[in-house]
Amino acid sequence: MASYLLSQDQLNPWLLRVKQNRRLVAPLPDADGVVDWREVEDPEQIALEPGVPDMPLKKLFTPLSEVLLRYGYRGDRAGVVPTPPVSEPFAVFGVRPCDAYALAIADTVYLSDVPDPYYQARRDAGTIIAVNCTSALPECFCACLNDVLLTAPGADVLLTQLNGDYLVEPLTDKGKALLVATVGQTSRLSESEETGETPVLTGWKEASEADLERKAEIAAQTAAAQTRKIDVEGLTEAVRAAYHDEEFWKAHTEACVGCGVCTFLCPTCTCFDVRDDAISGRGLRYRCWDTCQFADFSREASGHDPKSQQWMRQRNRLSHKFWYSVERGGPISCVGCGRCLRGCAGHTDIVATLEDLRKKPIGSRDG
Repeated sequence: MASYLLSQDQLNPWLLRVKQNRRLVAPLPDADGVVDWREVEDPEQIALEPGVPDMPLKKLFTPLSEVLLRYGYRGDRAGVVPTPPVSEPFAVFGVRPCDAYALAIADTVYLSDVPDPYYQARRDAGTIIAVNCTSALPECFCACLNDVLLTAPGADVLLTQLNGDYLVEPLTDKGKALLVATVGQTSRLSESEETGETPVLTGWKEASEADLERKAEIAAQTAAAQTRKIDVEGLTEAVRAAYHDEEFWKAHTEACVGCGVCTFLCPTCTCFDVRDDAISGRGLRYRCWDTCQFADFSREASGHDPKSQQWMRQRNRLSHKFWYSVERGGPISCVGCGRCLRGCAGHTDIVATLEDLRKKPIGSRDG
């Protein structure tokens, strides 16, 4: 399917059509002006600026807490009622490319080997409509890590504002299906060997090569506006080499209070705990977010904790994103959204830490 141009006047009417047969979720402010992912009633209320909401997109696919099953006892008999992994169709509008890419990284955790049925149900039901960035917040550094401003992996549809119009690019079959269902189509002859026809959206103007080139220019301008940058060349090796440098990690994490906000706000952190709550013969088992920054996260039943100090937990966080995930065959699992920088009470700066690490002489990195 081709790419199209959507005028500003067409955007809200199109979103109303999107929400006719599915829930529409987007960044919306509450009465206090706090922007979060909420269900849309009126598209006029959607807040696309400034940048990403504080809460990551992952909350829509892995809730902060969810019940997996309920159980009860009566005499010597027990009953268990699992929670079925069901999700109604929904679309998320206003997703920034870094958040969409984070979802693609989460897919490698939840959908590989034995897929998580709850996550998979939500991923199957959800359609991601990303909106490209045309400016950068002070904490943004996505462009030095990947090319998400051009490709938006994890998204189904990508919108990029070009002057008064939006360039609309369907990126997946799910995205194409959404456009066909909400815009309408005709068909025209094409060189497709399978069908001989290609769908054409009615009422929308097809984008030109010049429009796509303009998108690339905007992506380059947005990347250039990001003042924080990490040189990823050799970064995994540098993190690995510095692992045993206790003084380095202590110096760069001494302000950390172990609150875990960096991981809870991180769109790619996937750690969770499974707990039981029971009273009077009835109970439930639930899954909830957890973090490697908590003191009891890695404590063993014996009482031993291999990460007994906070600097060890921060070292684990950075090593996971820039070393372990790469060593396991995946990408760097940081997307440069900057949430950890904005949310940290101790003003710990992941970019500054990594750049200081790279400056260390090779021979001194292992302590």
